[in-house]
Amino acid sequence: NFLGAKIRLYLTFPLLDGTTEKIEYGIYTVVTPEIYGTTVIVTASDDMYKTDVAYTTSLPFPATIKSMLRDCCTACKISLHTSDIPNGDFIVQEKPSGEYTHRQIIGYIAMIAGGNARINQRGSLEIKAYQFDYAASFHKLKKWKNLTIGASDITVTGIQTNVRDKEGNETTILEGEEGYVLKIKNPL
Repeated sequence: NFLGAKIRLYLTFPLLDGTTEKIEYGIYTVVTPEIYGTTVIVTASDDMYKTDVAYTTSLPFPATIKSMLRDCCTACKISLHTSDIPNGDFIVQEKPSGEYTHRQIIGYIAMIAGGNARINQRGSLEIKAYQFDYAASFHKLKKWKNLTIGASDITVTGIQTNVRDKEGNETTILEGEEGYVLKIKNPL
């Protein structure tokens, strides 16, 4: 019975000198009972599955997103790679009301930090900041067959969200300019 088992996955590569390079790929937990047959099928997830529980906290508010992230990790029994995140001192005025999971709250924190929350290869939660250096060239097409280029590129001109002040009045904030605007919701 593998249910609940921890799997540490490595990628191994034979090197020219006869040795083997071993790279840790991640730590996973078997979360679904295995299926038996001629082959045993095991379904495993990284520790982010632990965050799929109702958000509860005894953290006093107002609180920084840095302290909220630490609190979520403690509640979900996940190690935190570092609590030093971009915009970590952003203050959330009141406890989120509504039926949220810890995963959703961590996602909203990552949004404010300008990144994505993930479990790294060592099994710790980290927020990877998005790379906004558009001058850097990441991919170059060199050879292709039947490549079709879209006639109209889309340029995101801004990001829009609604914020509520202490009196409950809602204001729309637009960063950028009108045009092709992405609208986001974040209760924090």
